[in-house]
Amino acid sequence: MSTSHSMDTTTENCSLSSIEAIIERAEANVISISDAVRQLGPFLTSTEGAYRTKATQALAALADHQSLEQVKNAGSVLLQFFCDRLDDHPSTTPCLRGLLAMARRGAVTKDEASLIVNHIFQKLFVQAQVLTIRQLVFQLEKNLLESFGAYLSRTLGEKFVAGFIQQIDGEKDPRCLVIIFYLVPFIASTFPISKYANDLFDVTSCYFPITFTPPPNDPYGVSPQQLIEGLRKCMSASPEFAHPCMELLLDKSASTIDDTKAESLITIAHCIEAFGYSHVQPFLNQLYLRIRREIFENLAPQVQQAALSALAACARILDTHAACSEFINPILAEARHHLSDLDSNSISIHGKMLIALAAAAPISCIIIFEEFVPQATERFYEMKKSLLKVNVTNSVIALNLLAVPMLFHAAASETDKQSAVGGVLAGLCQGAQKSSISKLDCAADVVEVVRTAEDVITKFITCALSSSSDHLQAMAARAFTALGSMKVWTDEELMGHLDATCQLCQRTSNSLTREAMSEGSRLLSNTRHAAADYVARSSLAALSSAVEPREFIEHLQIVDAAVSSEAKPIFVIKFLLKLLYFPPTESELLEWQRTSKAIATTLKRILSRSNTQANNVAQSAFEMIDMIIQETFYALSSPMEKHRVVFIDTTCGSVLGLGVSAVCQRLESNACDVLVNKCADLFCTPDNDGRTLLSKVCSQNTELPTLLWILPAVVGTLHREQSLSLAHRLTRECLVSSVLLNSSWAAAVPVCSLYAAILNKFNPQTSEDMALKEKDLDIVVGPIRSGLSSDTSCSTGAQCLFSYVAKALVMKRDPASEAVVELLFDMLQNPTLSEGACLAIRVILQEDDVVLHRGAHTHFLLMYRQRFFQENISRIVELFESTTNVACLKALSYLLKGVPLQVVKTELPVVLPLLLQSMHLEDSQLLEGTLDTVLALVIEVPSQVAEHMDALISRCLDLTQHPKLVVRKAALELLSALVHLPTHMAVRYKTKVIRALQAALDDRKRVVRAAAVQASTVW
Repeated sequence: MSTSHSMDTTTENCSLSSIEAIIERAEANVISISDAVRQLGPFLTSTEGAYRTKATQALAALADHQSLEQVKNAGSVLLQFFCDRLDDHPSTTPCLRGLLAMARRGAVTKDEASLIVNHIFQKLFVQAQVLTIRQLVFQLEKNLLESFGAYLSRTLGEKFVAGFIQQIDGEKDPRCLVIIFYLVPFIASTFPISKYANDLFDVTSCYFPITFTPPPNDPYGVSPQQLIEGLRKCMSASPEFAHPCMELLLDKSASTIDDTKAESLITIAHCIEAFGYSHVQPFLNQLYLRIRREIFENLAPQVQQAALSALAACARILDTHAACSEFINPILAEARHHLSDLDSNSISIHGKMLIALAAAAPISCIIIFEEFVPQATERFYEMKKSLLKVNVTNSVIALNLLAVPMLFHAAASETDKQSAVGGVLAGLCQGAQKSSISKLDCAADVVEVVRTAEDVITKFITCALSSSSDHLQAMAARAFTALGSMKVWTDEELMGHLDATCQLCQRTSNSLTREAMSEGSRLLSNTRHAAADYVARSSLAALSSAVEPREFIEHLQIVDAAVSSEAKPIFVIKFLLKLLYFPPTESELLEWQRTSKAIATTLKRILSRSNTQANNVAQSAFEMIDMIIQETFYALSSPMEKHRVVFIDTTCGSVLGLGVSAVCQRLESNACDVLVNKCADLFCTPDNDGRTLLSKVCSQNTELPTLLWILPAVVGTLHREQSLSLAHRLTRECLVSSVLLNSSWAAAVPVCSLYAAILNKFNPQTSEDMALKEKDLDIVVGPIRSGLSSDTSCSTGAQCLFSYVAKALVMKRDPASEAVVELLFDMLQNPTLSEGACLAIRVILQEDDVVLHRGAHTHFLLMYRQRFFQENISRIVELFESTTNVACLKALSYLLKGVPLQVVKTELPVVLPLLLQSMHLEDSQLLEGTLDTVLALVIEVPSQVAEHMDALISRCLDLTQHPKLVVRKAALELLSALVHLPTHMAVRYKTKVIRALQAALDDRKRVVRAAAVQASTVW
């Protein structure tokens, strides 16, 4: 028996070797594909399924990898073989792979496509096959239909539709359904489906409403939204689906489950517009009753929003005034009735419907403005008079104390009604603005109709602006900015409303009006540039008088919204820069620190989008950068007053730098040269004492060097061929000044990163260039070596310069990088330099640099971070195990945070125990990074993290009382994730965790309390 088995194995190995030898000769073009088929004949006809599978796989590989010409020459032979063998189970999968390869490469003719489809229908009962075969069939048919759909429709017609319905009936795998949902609309629009329309709709609509939760780390990328949208397209693929589709959706929309209701109504909206008026008209009345019921009776926001979108879709298909009036009149009649008879809630609900209709289509908007707006405006004015009478009556309430509750109830009721009517009118004005810019017929007529109602609308806006209610003032702001963008008013009329509203915005408590102005300013900035400019200037003036951070940021948002991409926002940029460069006095420092980042972010957005549509983009960009350089020079050369403190930290500088570098991309090369020379002249020209401004600023023990952020943004992002040489005076000054700097890391970053970017782009051409580079590297590492060999201190600037130079060399794998990394590990073992070594690792791996990234035209090797991780992770671990140096844990934290999680998982057995030790240190920055990393690992590899669950929960509970907010919040988020580990392990900690979280629920910070609520809920 053993001898027989050995012979069989030897025979099998010889046979497989023979197959591989034939394929190798074919791939080397020693034999043709047709000859390969003939030589493989014994294996293709073997009684052993394994041989047939292997030989057929070999042919499929040839069809996929050989030259297209060779495949076409042997196409008829290969194709006939693959089709004939489809019903041979061992050969089915490789045959389909071969056919798919030929179809993708264009080696199939239209007649052959028809032949393939016929063979699939005849020889494969698809739904009885395994997933791989089903998926290959659908992929093959997708490819053939995309290439020969019209021809297959003519030749196969209804036969194809019937066969396809049989193939997809009962399919459940999401990967196949994605392809099916793509094919059904194509087939419905290309093939004659009348005979099988109901069957085709039934086999697809049976999935409605579709739900799908992808598994963690799903490699196929099938998303729930992909399936939902695909199914919607299937259900609306043909007008012949209209009747069964509307009946199904009306039935599903009556479900008691809110998610089903919402999905049904959203699909109704999609299908209504796809089918058109003639096919939907028999169902309009039922649709309206269903929509109205959900709007009035259902409190779920997603259902109400879906119902309103369905209502808007109904309005969009009504293409005649008569049809639209017939549909809208019942809604208008109810709305007019409720203006005077019922409560504010009924007014608001009808208002939602009217606003949705007004925004949906010009015709419905015109009808509403003609038949509802005048009456609503008059009712609003009457309510104001009524409120005045109530207020007069309240002045004598002391005479009759029993009347007090009744009088106040009446006043509150009238106020609510007035706010409801005002909200409807403001929403209708915004809806009119949307209709006026739609591509539907009669869009231009909306403006004329609104103009005819100008008097009553102006009366409403004036009345609302003069009200004492912040809500009404905000409504007026939304209304007049929407109509102002439609050019209903002249500039003078619009300015009158703007002036009144901008004055209201300056009231500290009026957040609602400022929010409305922010939304409205975006509309004005597109069409009314003078008005938007006025709003921007008014809001800039208000920034100076703002007394609260919230108020300041809200004014800033208005400024951001009012500056359009077509304007020249130099005055805005200049004003905001001065706020950053010359912050308020010490009494406001805490508040200012919270708003400086908001200013930097606003400046970045304005810079990034400014002048993109100007006639002379390059000139406008040059003017902006020139102004910023000049303002920065002025701020640095101004005397440093005692109360002046700079709040441009590393984050702010990075944000500003990214905005400026985006503008620099629009500059011509000669303009870049001019700006670089200006920077050199301003910052590197010696004064009477022989000192440059750059060296003076860096030698002071202040935060002023952070203002030098402009230098790396302009000079450090130049193209490689334009980049400065190491001998340039600006380069030399940056190198020398960096070592002098000793105030803070943030202050050192601009000059250090600029020198590092120049060094990265520097390509030595001569021996002099090489010698200069070596000399510079000696200057960079000199202070570090001195600090290692003696007790002399090493300046912050020198450590920062070393970090950025290390990154510049590592990211392009410079020969000098190995020595620099060795020096970094020496620093890690030195008590005074270990913190600098950790920061160097963070710099090397961080992605948010202004200059050391691919977009700044640096020498940048892909995967350099992953390579740095793989080369150094074991060294850090070994160093910690031998010395128990806490700095190694911090370095490890930065190392893990700088690479993708997939890379971290490769070293998990070594890394995870060290992460747990890091959680017992007190450094808040280290704790935050460690907690974030562990949280990601809990999600990605729960089974391995679960082994340490006891230690994790205990430490997380301790950290919920940590002094730092970010640590408490991160610990609570990790606790929320730990509950998803295996239930049998997590459940025993339930009581302990819930009891310990009681203290966090009373935390003094709102974000921590919110995280505690989430953790308590999931546990």
